[in-house]
Amino acid sequence: MSKRIAAVLSIALTMPTLALTATPAMAGTPTAGNAAAPAAGNAVAPTVEKLEQALLTPAQAPTGFTFHSRMVVATSVVPEAVADPCKDAAPKFVDSLGGSVTVSFQKGGKEGTVITEAINAVGAKAAADHIKRHQTVLEKCPAVTKNVTYSKWEVPQVGAPAVGFVVTIAQEKEPVEKMITVAVSHGDVLATFTAEAADSAALTAAVTAGVAKIKQTV
Repeated sequence: MSKRIAAVLSIALTMPTLALTATPAMAGTPTAGNAAAPAAGNAVAPTVEKLEQALLTPAQAPTGFTFHSRMVVATSVVPEAVADPCKDAAPKFVDSLGGSVTVSFQKGGKEGTVITEAINAVGAKAAADHIKRHQTVLEKCPAVTKNVTYSKWEVPQVGAPAVGFVVTIAQEKEPVEKMITVAVSHGDVLATFTAEAADSAALTAAVTAGVAKIKQTV
């Protein structure tokens, strides 16, 4: 993934997507033994260890992809639910139910393309709201900025609420680049999968295998 598409994508997705944060001491470090803090109402999040168990392993990665990186975060935040995400381009963020784990796989060496899976214990309502937010953006306001637009991507049948979309980044004197994101809600868990458009077949495989493993584990 190019540095340009990574930077632009992170900005473009701020409005409709999930944001993850952690204290400097926790970010990017294993958190085995650290239980995620429960949210209001005494809800209990899936443990970080359980989320880690649900991640795809290198042996389960799409054909041609090998392990690239892994991150565990003990706490996370999500965009606050709003009536119309099209009018709230910069939403407030609130604490989610628990933590987040991420794994990525790469093909083609250091400059090759990357597929990423993130599993976030955000709570059932926040997970459902996240799917609805994306669906609203796709239906009502797919032009995020002048140069960044959304379009629907058909998600494989996974037996869970899901939404898929392509982010197209078109800037003057730069090649057009496209990223696919799939968000899937399962109970208190929100899973997101991302890949460059050229890897759509591999992303389909990752989503199918990843969601099946989440259902078996969490």
